[in-house]
Amino acid sequence: MLAAHLGLTGARVAVTDLDGDVLADRFVDVDVARGPDALLHLLHATFEELSAEAATGPVVGVGVGTPSTFELKAYARGHGLSAAGWDRDHFRDALAQRFRVPVLLDLDVAMLALAEHRASWPDAEVLVCVKLGTLIDAAVVVRGVPIRGADGLAGELGHIKVVDADDPCVCGSIGCLDAVASGSALVRQMATAGRPVDHVSQIIQLANDGDQDAVHLIRRSGRRIGEVLSSVVNLLNPAGISLWGYLTEAESLLAGIRESLYQTALPGSSEHLRLAPTSLGDLAGVRGAALSVTDTVLEPRAVERAVLTGSWSA
Repeated sequence: MLAAHLGLTGARVAVTDLDGDVLADRFVDVDVARGPDALLHLLHATFEELSAEAATGPVVGVGVGTPSTFELKAYARGHGLSAAGWDRDHFRDALAQRFRVPVLLDLDVAMLALAEHRASWPDAEVLVCVKLGTLIDAAVVVRGVPIRGADGLAGELGHIKVVDADDPCVCGSIGCLDAVASGSALVRQMATAGRPVDHVSQIIQLANDGDQDAVHLIRRSGRRIGEVLSSVVNLLNPAGISLWGYLTEAESLLAGIRESLYQTALPGSSEHLRLAPTSLGDLAGVRGAALSVTDTVLEPRAVERAVLTGSWSA
């Protein structure tokens, strides 16, 4: 199986077996602001290189986790580029035409949550998975199934309003969590403080090296994230919150989240709550993408069809 976890600035691409075990993988830099065609070309080339490296047999399915269309378009607008061209159906169809197998396309954070639930939280009735990277997003798994919402927009954690914040957000509103606590927000805040950096990973390294400006920004980001998550905890009473993304590499972030979350959430809702970084690390997204493919291609009717036709083709 071919699996990819696409972010706004980077992608993890992998080849797996039917158990979802990664046979070969690679991280590649991307810029989604260049548009879907450039990203498709990069995916095709990387999939072929990894397939050759892993010496695999026929491909039976492709799974790709992507940011939401809203995130993709907002990111493009934020970089002064056209938001046109991002059509998830076209993206999926282009992959299906190239590989001639079933293609599963889902939100990256939903695939992260699926993998994390099966690996580490199989008994959790409710699990919240939070992506803390260039932007902030979340997915909720209820009884093993990521929920999407009526319009597929469940989990837009980054666009919940933060108290006493009036920073403009790429969504057109002001005071969103994304605008004050995401990786891209931290990069802007460092630049405003006269210390321009190219990527949030540089801020994290500065903080872990003891730079007080970076530590302060990340700790404040964590407190704001914790405030928003406290409402999620009160509403859903999850067994756990799993965190993934660049920001989780900062030691001060988790401290900030815990500080405000446990101060503002109801004691009864947070008493048994577990808050932890993903157990699957960098491979969480591709593991989730592979699991999505497995669930589809090994579904009994799909197996019967493959046996009768001699092909896994879509």
